[in-house]
Amino acid sequence: MMSVIQEQVTQFKTDTGHYPKTEEGLHALLVATGGISSWKGPYLRRGVPNDSWDHAYIYYYPPRYGSREFDLYSRGKNGIDENGKGDDISNWGGYNKWIYDKERLLNRYIAILLVVIILGLTAVFVSKKRNNRRP
Repeated sequence: MMSVIQEQVTQFKTDTGHYPKTEEGLHALLVATGGISSWKGPYLRRGVPNDSWDHAYIYYYPPRYGSREFDLYSRGKNGIDENGKGDDISNWGGYNKWIYDKERLLNRYIAILLVVIILGLTAVFVSKKRNNRRP
């Protein structure tokens, strides 16, 4: 869900020429604030969702912690705001360490599996080609 919010914050910027300010927060995706004529929302039809642990997402613009554009993060499972660290899930560091490590490990397994498949297919192809040359 965080990626959906990120996309809609970016769409808000595309439409209005700026990101919502920290004071406006993600609420700016729901209701036009400050008489912005180029606002084309609501950008989130069902309101601002909570994270998987039912905590509100934290948003800052200008960014305070790590993102180049805006900071968006979840307090993670423990519900403690660790400023994007600990078990927090942030838009500047990808996912927290345990999710990132699992994702990276899965990507490695997929890459290895693809290499094995390619090598296997190559061996079969070469073997058939050699068999076709014999009289």
